[in-house]
Amino acid sequence: MTFSGYLKKVKYSGTAAQKDPSQPSFKAELGELTEKASSGELLDQLAAEQLTEQAETSKAAEQEARLYTDPRPDLEADSVLWTKLLRRAQKIDPMLAGTLHGFRCGGLRIKRGRTGYLLRPDFDPSGNLPSWRDQEEYEHDKLMHLFQYRAEIKELMSSL
Repeated sequence: MTFSGYLKKVKYSGTAAQKDPSQPSFKAELGELTEKASSGELLDQLAAEQLTEQAETSKAAEQEARLYTDPRPDLEADSVLWTKLLRRAQKIDPMLAGTLHGFRCGGLRIKRGRTGYLLRPDFDPSGNLPSWRDQEEYEHDKLMHLFQYRAEIKELMSSL
């Protein structure tokens, strides 16, 4: 990449690239940038910034993919539906998607009802599995965490 290409690509606030050429400081900053460019320091900096940006983008995409796929693929019967539900919920509200993700981790299932899909919990009275012990415990969690999203959840369930 050329020096001028670099200046166009990278936005430096307060650098020579954004200042008035008639100002005395312009020539000094331009000289400093030119020296960095000719020594390769500027290109090294650009390469490091690009690698960092690529790594951050890749990490964010990986985290998003993990969050918005079914965290319980072992519950095969509704795994595909959960991935759809989580991805659609993310578009509506990331907090809703995160909350549903947590409930799925706890064993919440998508079941076919008479008129559409419903969310139904798994129970483990022994407490050995990561699920609710009984209906009362689930209802408490549902009231505390899902109730505020009831309209959005209804919309999402009808779109599956």
